[in-house]
Amino acid sequence: MKCSKVILTAFFSAMLVCGCAGKSDSEDEDMYLFENALAEPGEDLEETEDAEEAEEDSSVRVVSQRDLIGEGGNSGLSSDYISEDEIASLYAKRKSVSNAKNFEGDWQRIEIENSAGDIEITDQTDEGFSFEGFFIYTVNTGDCSGTAYFVSQDTAISCIDEASEAYIAFHKVGSSMYVSHTGEIPGMGMDVTPDGEYISN
Repeated sequence: MKCSKVILTAFFSAMLVCGCAGKSDSEDEDMYLFENALAEPGEDLEETEDAEEAEEDSSVRVVSQRDLIGEGGNSGLSSDYISEDEIASLYAKRKSVSNAKNFEGDWQRIEIENSAGDIEITDQTDEGFSFEGFFIYTVNTGDCSGTAYFVSQDTAISCIDEASEAYIAFHKVGSSMYVSHTGEIPGMGMDVTPDGEYISN
């Protein structure tokens, strides 16, 4: 009698384990079927994932300084950003500018996927202005502040860290402000950048 109880207990335990394993496998199969149902007819799921990864890469590249630099010609890139190769040499030419464009205000970066930025510019004089910025890329954040000095009536540059040659350039075109940088800016999270086109409220 005791032997049959042990056998029955073992049998039911084995059935429960098999039943759970079978249920888990079928749930996994359903999950894959659901993902496949999201794909367009005739579309391979792997191709969809590759396309999503390409879109993510594209959004990262848009934020990248190298893609913001305008080279003119057929590149299709804006020429309104100051090239990172020119920022340090332009900073050396800073000067007093009596007819500088007005940079003061609260500036928001035009939306780039998973990215945001806000720069407040105050205390503009003939020499330059003070700025404070806060930036986001996905879950990472960064901030920086300082003084930007005029190098022309529509461009000002700030040296954030002379040792690492970190600079931020502000270039005004019409009602937009284009921000670009060179070097590693302290206080920035992974892939966080101030770069982009900004509009003022």
